[in-house]
Amino acid sequence: MLRYSPGGVPILGLTLEHQSRVAEADAPRVVDLTIEAVAIGKVAKALDRVEPGRMLTVRGFLANRSRRSTRAVLHVKEFELEQ
Repeated sequence: MLRYSPGGVPILGLTLEHQSRVAEADAPRVVDLTIEAVAIGKVAKALDRVEPGRMLTVRGFLANRSRRSTRAVLHVKEFELEQ
């Protein structure tokens, strides 16, 4: 849900899911990951218009949720809709 900071900056909290197959130690492995993410500013407004369930490629960085937390959150800096 899109919200605004006290200074009027748009902030969007979302949950992203990733699924892939990789090789690890010469053995196939299925990777399923759910991660908390946040987008700020123009990216937040643009992501808010994307319908849930759409496939995306996102780029950004991982950071602690807050100074006191060790929980990682993906900060989405840019994204592309997959075909």
